[in-house]
Amino acid sequence: MSWLVQLFGPQDALERLPTLMQGEEYTIVRFENGIYVSGSAFDGLSDAAAVRARAEEVCRHLESILQLYVGLADQFRPGNVLQLSSTGTPRLRNLVASLEVRVISSRGLENLAAADHQGSTLTSRILRLAGRDSQVAQVFYVVSYRDIGWYEIYDLLDVMGGVERIVKRRWATRRELSDIRQTANHYRHRGSRRAKHRLPSNPPSLSNSRAVVQQLVERWLAERLASVS
Repeated sequence: MSWLVQLFGPQDALERLPTLMQGEEYTIVRFENGIYVSGSAFDGLSDAAAVRARAEEVCRHLESILQLYVGLADQFRPGNVLQLSSTGTPRLRNLVASLEVRVISSRGLENLAAADHQGSTLTSRILRLAGRDSQVAQVFYVVSYRDIGWYEIYDLLDVMGGVERIVKRRWATRRELSDIRQTANHYRHRGSRRAKHRLPSNPPSLSNSRAVVQQLVERWLAERLASVS
C-alpha cells in the first residue's frame, strides 16, 4: 500500500512542482488529474489523519525551502489523501482543500530541481534532512509563513552558529556580518537607548541583509547535506 497527498493551487504553479521534488522519501507525482506528494516517508503510517499530519510538516518545510532559495513566502497545505492498492488503484479517499504556490526566482527553482546521481532532487534531499536534523527544522520554523525580516535574520545567524562560526567558514567577512547582526539587534529592541542596541555607523539595508543571509543558509544547508551523504 502507498499513500498520496494531493496538492491544490493555481495549475501553472502546480505543474512546476514535479521537477523540484524527486527522491525516495519525498517525491511529487502526477496521478489521475492531480499533483500529489508521496514517498517512503509515508510508508507505515496507519491512517489518513497520520498521513496528513506528516504532509503538513513536509509542506511547512517545503515552504521554508522555497522561501530561502526562491523568495517565496506563501503558505502550503496538504489536500486530498489517497491510499493505493498493490495494483495502483485507490482503495481509500479522504478529501480536503487547498494549496497556492507563487514562483519568483528561476535560479532558485533550477537549484531545487537539480538531481543527484540517485535521482533525488535538492528539494527532496533537504526535506529528508529536515526530518532528521533538528537545527535544519529550526531554520525552517524561523522562516515559515512569513517574509524574512530583521527578527528572522538575527535568529538565522544564531542557528547557523553565530558570526564567529560563519566567519571561520569564510562565507562572509566579520565586518559584514557584525553590521547585519547589530542592525537586526537594533530593530529587535526598538526604543532601547542601550549602546549595544544602536545602529552601526553605516547600517545595511534589509533587502541586502536578507540576500546575504539567504545565501549563507544555502551554503549551511549544503554543508549539512554533505555531512550525511
